[in-house]
Amino acid sequence: MLDKYVDMFAESNTLTARETEILKLLTNNITHLKEMAVHLGLSQSTINNHLNNIYMKCRVKGKAQLLAKCFGFISKQMEEPTKKFVAPRVLVVDDEIELCEILKSYLEDIGFNVSITPDSTTVMEIIEKESVDIILSDINMPKMDGFELLKNVRAKYPEYPVFMFMTGYSKYKNDELYDSGAAIIIDKPIDFNMLYYQMMQFYLEDMTEKGRLLRVHKAIECKINETKTFPISNVSMGGVFVDVPLEKLSDDLFKPGSKLRLSFIIDPKESPVNVEAKVIWKREKEINDFTTGVGVKFQNITEEDHKKIEKFVRIHKILDLVPMESNRVLGESK
Repeated sequence: MLDKYVDMFAESNTLTARETEILKLLTNNITHLKEMAVHLGLSQSTINNHLNNIYMKCRVKGKAQLLAKCFGFISKQMEEPTKKFVAPRVLVVDDEIELCEILKSYLEDIGFNVSITPDSTTVMEIIEKESVDIILSDINMPKMDGFELLKNVRAKYPEYPVFMFMTGYSKYKNDELYDSGAAIIIDKPIDFNMLYYQMMQFYLEDMTEKGRLLRVHKAIECKINETKTFPISNVSMGGVFVDVPLEKLSDDLFKPGSKLRLSFIIDPKESPVNVEAKVIWKREKEINDFTTGVGVKFQNITEEDHKKIEKFVRIHKILDLVPMESNRVLGESK
């Protein structure tokens, strides 16, 4: 899916087939001349010449501006999602009819097909008559709570529709809900950006799988070996780039092959990510918008921290690539 839009961007800037291949490597986080040369079987000088031609045709200065322009183009191409994708049908279940109506209005505005019901006991009848892709349900409801509803749905439909919970408080533990077949749990008040991201991934899965590997540019303070603090300028699924001033780069700590212990916070609501990493490469000159520093690769990371990073990368990349309303929140805790 991502390659399709890169092809469109390349065509709009009259890039050659080889230049388009190089651009696709950049959008898939292969950014160094040596890596690109290996992938394409070319010399580094030839790759560099092609890059300079791309910069000239796209009227940019360097890789950072090129990627920003490319993803900006992709975002514009996606401004009418209903014309480009088959939107899923969503069933909203909440005994607060006003919240159902608000969610219906919002989701329909962004291109989804939406049905609502304030009565959870009617859900089985609805999904037997209608094609439903996603059930977005409250947990605390009269007659039949969300957990009972989930068990009823999964008893007859083991994998589909996707079941998403929204809740401010629940007597059930998240693990219990996930183990019973829930895919996602969203807290109330509902963050529209988070809700949109979670919905989008079900029909933009190809893009998310590629996009999650792309670097997310965001300044984050990182403690190294519990003694030194430097900023991280970008995060990927496999590692980070640590900004290190040129005068500090000669420190043995940053030699390629050195082992580091990193600790950084990517979500203030969660505990820090603690990971062992290895210095893979070093940038000793500032190039365009790229600072001096070291690229490090994760080597020992817990499943919990891996999930934090995956969530961070996926959310930020999706929100970069699709038109979003900023920080909208709805629904109060019950």
